[in-house]
Amino acid sequence: MKILSGLLNLTNQFTVKSAFAASSSGHGGGFEGTLISFAPLIAIVVIFYLLVILPQQKRTKDHKKMIGTLKVGDEVLTNGGMFG
Repeated sequence: MKILSGLLNLTNQFTVKSAFAASSSGHGGGFEGTLISFAPLIAIVVIFYLLVILPQQKRTKDHKKMIGTLKVGDEVLTNGGMFG
């Protein structure tokens, strides 16, 4: 939860600074202004990928590897507590 609140705080600070910089400059901003406004969104997507998707892919890969190494007659313990 601390990570999420820290990310939101960081995103808010970055957005406020970007908005202030865009309003204080005399020109329209152009491509750089657009890129800066999407930077928090891009950062959130990257962090989401690193914290959620990559670990899930690793767990799936490990699970498939474990299932692939099972042979007939191996004894396993299920999550439900059955042993056999």
